[in-house]
Amino acid sequence: QEGGTTCRVYALDLLGSGWSSKPFREDPSAKAIDGENGRFVDCDSKCYRETTTQQQTSGFDKMRSAPILENVPLGTPAGGHRLATSLELRHPLRSPYNFYTWAEQI
Repeated sequence: QEGGTTCRVYALDLLGSGWSSKPFREDPSAKAIDGENGRFVDCDSKCYRETTTQQQTSGFDKMRSAPILENVPLGTPAGGHRLATSLELRHPLRSPYNFYTWAEQI
């Protein structure tokens, strides 16, 4: 505690991250909660929230998008810019433990 300052640190144990117990990624229960379900236009999967009664009454639906974005401007570590000609949004191994799944937990 230099200078008498303090800070608080918060952490989340996201499903599939770190040492939390989780079903194998091919398990139907893991696939059912995959955050990529219902997210991309080339897939007919449904978001688990769309299949529940509570969600159907709330009016919230995911907006489907292309799974690959073209010509996306990105920043570089040095503060510059570059163009990603093809940016894949899906998990490279098609794991249900991905950023979309984690975002839906929060």
